[in-house]
Amino acid sequence: MVTACGGEDPEERERDEASAAGASPSTSSSRAPSPTRFDPPREFAPEGELVAEGEGYAVAGDAVVSVVDPSLDGGDAEESDSVVSVRVRGMDGRVRTEFRTPFGTAHEWNGPFAEYTLGGPATATLGDRHVVLLAGTRVIEGSGTYRDQYDYVFRAHDAGTGDKVWQRVVEVDSGAGVSHQVIGANSEYTVIETASKTYVLRTSDGETVWSSADIDPVVLAGDTLVVHEETGFTSARPVGLDAADGDRLWEGPGVDYVSGTLADQISVVTPTTVVLRAKQADGAGSVHETYLVSVDDGSVRETLEGEWSCRHGTDTIVCGTGGGMVAFDAESVETLWELPDDRREAPTLHAVHNGVVYVSSSDGLMTLDARSGSDLDHGLGLSGGRIVDVRPGYALVEWDGDGSPPRLRAHRAVG
Repeated sequence: MVTACGGEDPEERERDEASAAGASPSTSSSRAPSPTRFDPPREFAPEGELVAEGEGYAVAGDAVVSVVDPSLDGGDAEESDSVVSVRVRGMDGRVRTEFRTPFGTAHEWNGPFAEYTLGGPATATLGDRHVVLLAGTRVIEGSGTYRDQYDYVFRAHDAGTGDKVWQRVVEVDSGAGVSHQVIGANSEYTVIETASKTYVLRTSDGETVWSSADIDPVVLAGDTLVVHEETGFTSARPVGLDAADGDRLWEGPGVDYVSGTLADQISVVTPTTVVLRAKQADGAGSVHETYLVSVDDGSVRETLEGEWSCRHGTDTIVCGTGGGMVAFDAESVETLWELPDDRREAPTLHAVHNGVVYVSSSDGLMTLDARSGSDLDHGLGLSGGRIVDVRPGYALVEWDGDGSPPRLRAHRAVG
């Protein structure tokens, strides 16, 4: 599902112009950083605006979409039995729009999702507007000897107004479980997985492009749908399908499960690269590895020992694990730098945005230059929390509160 509101940021345009004139960020390292397209935010206000509560939020552009839990919103949780509310907030914390959808109880809800956020979401832009894509279940209560019946309801809403753009209702196959989730979306296609079938819809109007009961979708990367294909009792491989018609394009490397299913182990890093975490058997037991896999042909472009998470920032892929960090050129996948080295320790990776890596070290939250790895700033103005995304002018930080649901706050850039 998706959202995003607003046009070009005036401050970003000014930074672009400054960069074109030769401006570049300062560094405390003797190794000079590469020039950036504009000076990205490197310090943030300590106080942020609440933009979402709980786990079900999505980020795109300068807005945050979240499912409203009545119990967190000062209401009665039973109010969610017949409707679910979706709220769109700007980075200033103000509600831009809120709309209600008849999707039944909260546990039957899956969504929303958006591109380059945590967990593998999807973003769609239609012309000059952005849409929120939803998948839900409609319950038709039975009586007497008639059982309850269920329909899947797929909907798109305008993120700016909340107006319904389209709705598609699909009957649940007899005997199938009731589950659904938005796998991914772009301006052309929206992929929704249900208990019985996977549907590839046209994002503009919700019409079915094709569907299949024989695939297990994992991620949508550009115009390629990556699916999970079993190769053994505890092994599988990723397979690339053409999102336009479902034709088989390539087969990726076969791997054993790390945990759960292959869907837990693949994430999109760039429109042309996915990350696959794997466990391979060897003579002494098993070895964990992470592959950077090309979406074009399924080839492995880089292999890292251990389980790594990766982030993409314009022209750089940065991967981190406990005690290690490495950066690659996004196009060539050539290694740019690695930590630790003979002088420096490896920090913990949080986010990458426009030439800057946001990390935490023994000094707290700080930044590195994405192309050189050199230190930039040793203080971001934030103490605590976890940066989950950086947008022009803002950092989005998750704050956990003593057993309460996490809260997402937007902290304005001040330097």
